[in-house]
Amino acid sequence: MQKNARIFLGLLLVFSALGLLLRRVELNTCLDRSTMLMDFHPVSALLLALSVLAAAVFFLLGRTWLSGKETAEYGRVFHGKGLLAAAAVVLLLMLAGSLLCLRSWKTASGPERLFPAILALLGVLAGAGWFTLALEALRGGKGRYSGAVLPVLFAAFFLVAFYKTYAHQPALLYTLYPFLGLCCALAALHLAAGFTVGKYRARWTFFFSGLGTVLCAVSILSAPDTAHKLFFAALTLMLAAQGVCLLQPHRPLPPAKETDGYAEKAETESEEAKAEGKAASDWTAPEPWDEENSKE
Repeated sequence: MQKNARIFLGLLLVFSALGLLLRRVELNTCLDRSTMLMDFHPVSALLLALSVLAAAVFFLLGRTWLSGKETAEYGRVFHGKGLLAAAAVVLLLMLAGSLLCLRSWKTASGPERLFPAILALLGVLAGAGWFTLALEALRGGKGRYSGAVLPVLFAAFFLVAFYKTYAHQPALLYTLYPFLGLCCALAALHLAAGFTVGKYRARWTFFFSGLGTVLCAVSILSAPDTAHKLFFAALTLMLAAQGVCLLQPHRPLPPAKETDGYAEKAETESEEAKAEGKAASDWTAPEPWDEENSKE
């Protein structure tokens, strides 16, 4: 692992651990469980300051480490056995969270039943799509947009479902970090999917991946049930793995085939033949000999 990637992982661990600690203290001291109201205490200010500091650090590191770095397709950037292992863990977390969502779907009634059912379906598809994408990249594939867009759809619907459920929450501080974390996850996954179609935004992908990792880790404590906790944990691991891959060396291009030289030679010969044909077409025949004028 590269030095920059190790530094990035260390920063993620420090920011996430401090954020979890401050969030735990904030929920225990500032939240009134009976009314679900929260008072703004010094610990809330510290947590906000930590989030702003993390955003500034990842923004500056992205400009420093990824400025002028060669961009490449998805399979050359997001690859490695570590990414495949992370994708396997993400798949297990998504499956477990989806099963728990189906349990709440059985107990719900009316139109509200659709949200946990759709979220469970998208969770399974997102985990499977990201795992197959990592497996294909490990084998040298270019990466498919269909597999990369499934986590984006899951994050978008998770954001909508979370907002619909907790929009009436009177305490803004209680839902602030989950909303910001899901927004960063959606942006990071969307930008990463762009690598499969030739749209490279390495610095912004790194920024949203790093900040989203910290915010999603902090949001695990704010999740109302176990299913949402598992989903936030899966997003945390996905974003951290994306950030590490961006700092790793790209996979080298495949060696050129031996037939490429013959193809270039044939192409050159065809161009020469076209030039000769054009010169022949431009040639005009001389005028016929006029015998009467020659006698004069």
